[in-house]
Amino acid sequence: MEMLQAASATGRAETAHGWIWSALPADCGRTEVRGAPGLTRLLAQAGFASSGAEKPACAPADAHILCSSRVPSNRTLQRALAELGPDGALVVARGAGAGDVDRRPRMRRLARRVAIPARLALLPASRRLRRKGLTVWLVEPGAGRGPALVAARRRRLTVTESAAHAVEPVLGKALGVTHARVLSTGTLMCELAAGDGSRYLLRLAAGPAAALAAHGRAMQLRLVAAAPGPAVTDRLVPTLASGRLRGIEYTVEPLRDGAPPRSLTTALFDECIDFLVTLGRAGAPGAHGASELVSADAATMLPHLTPARAATLGRVAETLAIRLGRTATVWCHGDFWPGNVLVRDGRLVAVLDWDAATSDGLPVLDLLHAIAMGDRRLRRLPHGRRCVDGLWPLARGATDDRVRRYCERIGTRPEPVLLEALAVAYWLGRVARDVRMYADRTGRRTWMQLNVEQPLDALAAAGW
Repeated sequence: MEMLQAASATGRAETAHGWIWSALPADCGRTEVRGAPGLTRLLAQAGFASSGAEKPACAPADAHILCSSRVPSNRTLQRALAELGPDGALVVARGAGAGDVDRRPRMRRLARRVAIPARLALLPASRRLRRKGLTVWLVEPGAGRGPALVAARRRRLTVTESAAHAVEPVLGKALGVTHARVLSTGTLMCELAAGDGSRYLLRLAAGPAAALAAHGRAMQLRLVAAAPGPAVTDRLVPTLASGRLRGIEYTVEPLRDGAPPRSLTTALFDECIDFLVTLGRAGAPGAHGASELVSADAATMLPHLTPARAATLGRVAETLAIRLGRTATVWCHGDFWPGNVLVRDGRLVAVLDWDAATSDGLPVLDLLHAIAMGDRRLRRLPHGRRCVDGLWPLARGATDDRVRRYCERIGTRPEPVLLEALAVAYWLGRVARDVRMYADRTGRRTWMQLNVEQPLDALAAAGW
């Protein structure tokens, strides 16, 4: 056991399932508990253990001591009590992460489980025991039974609480966790509150989700260095602290006032267009051209298609490369939709979640994503159906006022051929990214049919 080691001086010791059971033979009058001087001293005061250098304390010949890293089952406790005898002693040490076992009601329940009509008292532990988080309870049963000690290790802090405590020196404030939710990527987001009323957002992620979060932070730093202008930088949320705990990455940022909009009004869409135009102009053009991006996405999908559909995708990729050949790549958020923006008093105040951001994106794609995800009917559809039923007809018509305003701002003519090619590239880029991120996608038959095969069939029927 981590904290306690019970050993019989001349008897036997048996270990099973983390338990250390010390049985005192009839001719033995002491038991030593090593590794915790404070607890040993308390056991000695109770009259059934040795305190090391002190004169060994005598215990009844039929006494047993049970030490454990877990609270035992009721059957085990009853068996132990049956063997303890009228003056036996029971020691239970709860292991790390076991819960709030240092609370008085928890100990009362334990006393009821072992069928001891007990009165509980919290005994002072040594500094070493307090540092290790050990709380010692003295169970004083009724007449006919000797006292028993219950040593409970305090609840281990969760990763969330540990991360909150880790950033307290950076912020100079004591923080408490108030709300939490889990994103589809596996990222845990917790709201922290300080005594002065300030609020913060704690993000915890591991594995692929941690890699996405690190990418988002790096892209924001690159974006700030590019100095795109206040339309973008004033709507970024800075990272105040970051670190790693038990293999989990965490970051803390201020919690901005505002909420995701229920719908994108015309005025709000104009602000979003202004944001996307300013973002697209940030820094130097990306290292890759449009044709390279399309080729990479097609290469991701080809191994998972039948020969006929692979041939269709090959023709689509070639057509896209021709139509988009001279299109310059720009900065893109990658997941720009109402759920990732904050609005206060009808104004855009912040843009969140830069995990999919890139400096090698295609223009109009962020706007198409915002249009598709801002429409409740389209948002409920799978991505493939969303494109076939909504975005591709919209792009072919080239009549959407939002798209026309955006194209005017970036100096591009809203030609149907170009807009349709961008909408098809939007479809291909997102399904390819899903396949790269989630290994199960290609093995899910329904997902492949709705998001890959049916859109390819629709493109083939349209002459692509």
